Amino acid sequence: MHDTVLMILSVRNIQSVVDCNLSLPCEKIWFKGYKEFELAPIINNFVDNSNFKYYFITSDDALIKKENFIELQRQLQYHHIISGWCLYRQNAHHTTIVKPNNITNLIFKPHFTTNSFANNILHHTYKTHEINALPNIVESAFTGWAYTGMHKHIWQKYPFQTLQWPYSSSDLLFSQRVLSDNIYKQYILKQAHVIHLSHLHNKSYFDPSTCFNNKEIIKTF
Repeated sequence: MHDTVLMILSVRNIQSVVDCNLSLPCEKIWFKGYKEFELAPIINNFVDNSNFKYYFITSDDALIKKENFIELQRQLQYHHIISGWCLYRQNAHHTTIVKPNNITNLIFKPHFTTNSFANNILHHTYKTHEINALPNIVESAFTGWAYTGMHKHIWQKYPFQTLQWPYSSSDLLFSQRVLSDNIYKQYILKQAHVIHLSHLHNKSYFDPSTCFNNKEIIKTF
């Protein structure tokens, strides 16, 4: 059995994403048909009661090259948290790599909210024209679940949490807690560019014709 598992948030049936994830050299578990806010107890129970060394998580609309995923796996030998990156939307120039300095300061301000964190992030992202100048390993204030990998003990210290549907924001809540504690760094592997299929005006996330109508947990192990 592999020492790595990929947890896939699988609300929609997107065949290209399924094919991509099947090609990756790790075990996989699909949380098929579950909305994000339903998954906290399920994912946390899975982490607690399984014996993998590394746990990755990805959304249901992301694609990564096999060689870049392999490098993410390798980097977990040196970092507690490592992630790929993508664009917020296909038609955006904001990336999910976020300059941590001002964001870290925001965490400690009174009346902090997840919405204020999300809104502030957009002012501190690296834009597409800035990516080439970055080193291959970049500290970030956010991962965006773009094939984000962690050691098991990190998942247990910061278990999967969400808001209510539709603004579940599990990725924001994770980064908020990591930044607040100021113990671990979140790193991005620049070469691990993830294609994010989401589009600003794409309503398919809410379209029953593209979503699974049954809930099922499918795994390769």
